[in-house]
Amino acid sequence: MREPLMMMLYASFFPLYYFLLRGTVFQVSIRRNFYGGVLMIREVFLLILLGVVVFELYGVYPFKTVYVTEFSLRDTGPIVFFCVGLLLASVSLFSKTVFRTYLTISFPGQADSTISGVEGRQLIRATSLILLLVIGLGHYSGMNHAFISALTSGDTLIFVRLANKYESSAPPHVVTYMRYAFLLQAILLGVYGSASLNRVEKFFHALLVVYAASLPGDKAPVLQVLLFFVIGHVYSRQYAPNRVAIIFGFSAVIMAGLIYGLALVQYPDMTADDFMIFLADRLGIGQIQGVYEQFALQIQDWRYVFTEIPLSGIFGDGKGFSKDLMMATFGYYAHENDIGVMNSFFIGEALAIGGWFLVFVSPLIVAFNFCFISSIIVWIFVIKFDLGVRNAKLIAPLFASSILMFTGDFNGLLFGKKVFVVIAFMFALYFVQQLLNSLSRGRMSV
Repeated sequence: MREPLMMMLYASFFPLYYFLLRGTVFQVSIRRNFYGGVLMIREVFLLILLGVVVFELYGVYPFKTVYVTEFSLRDTGPIVFFCVGLLLASVSLFSKTVFRTYLTISFPGQADSTISGVEGRQLIRATSLILLLVIGLGHYSGMNHAFISALTSGDTLIFVRLANKYESSAPPHVVTYMRYAFLLQAILLGVYGSASLNRVEKFFHALLVVYAASLPGDKAPVLQVLLFFVIGHVYSRQYAPNRVAIIFGFSAVIMAGLIYGLALVQYPDMTADDFMIFLADRLGIGQIQGVYEQFALQIQDWRYVFTEIPLSGIFGDGKGFSKDLMMATFGYYAHENDIGVMNSFFIGEALAIGGWFLVFVSPLIVAFNFCFISSIIVWIFVIKFDLGVRNAKLIAPLFASSILMFTGDFNGLLFGKKVFVVIAFMFALYFVQQLLNSLSRGRMSV
């Protein structure tokens, strides 16, 4: 009786999302050619709530769990649903009140719907220069291209990924800014590429994005850049809704094939049945299992809060909740450099830091900081990069949702730590763009 109820609850979140986020930059409307909420929908319905439904349908035993029991599973599911609902309601509230200037959108568009190539060209070039710089710093610090190394050296993909993370001397912000740059560039190429660049230059920028997205060894970024390019392309061309549906459907088939190809690099002996299990694990419980393990294990350590304090990285790496959770479950006898981290919805870390009170307060805190940072990104794109209001309100929520994940613990959203990281990236991008503008004006004057 409980399983059908959970499935009905899951289905009810689709209209709930629609009514709560309608009128904000996090909505999706094919009819109105707006897709700012695609990444948020993906995270909420595929990476969080779908895992709850899968656990409810199949229980604990088909999956590799450590501390999760049927009893703890029954208690955890409703809490996750409640916190996701509170998160969506809070994002809606803050978007339509405190940050309504930058996070609401009306139709027809608030800006000219014609996409000008001029306004995006220099930003694309500036982003590629930043990307070249961080790729160079990464390789100089000892990072290897994970997929190329796995294919040519015989090492497993997970081995190269962990070596890039723990054995290279690359500062963490190099990897962070590489990710920011290739995600943003993928959107910009989709929106502005066709109108502002010739085919040769566009191919160069696209190749750089694919190389950077696949360098660390994670599979999700490769899929994200493809999705972003498709969204930007569809938005800029303003296709009819039926054609948009066909393009997205065809893209889904392409991405499914790409997932299979990338998975084969990591698991060369994978069969078709293994691949289906792999998908069920990654799209099902893979991103939410950490919450179930934590709610059963109940790690308690308030010192995890230090990693959320702005500029705390200057004084070294603090205790990492997702790493400790992985070590306490699947890495109990392993060295910490030989194993990754366990993905967890942020309420898992909230329980560790502040107990049940913080679990139920954290969705409001995360929603506020998420909206705050998103509004800053919109403001920068409009005021500093002159992208136009409507374009900025499409690009900003896609970019923000890709770097401010809800399934990466608090991910800098407890005290707004991420705002400093984002602003530093935007400042560097603005500086490079202004330098390119100056050089361009100098050539024209000559």
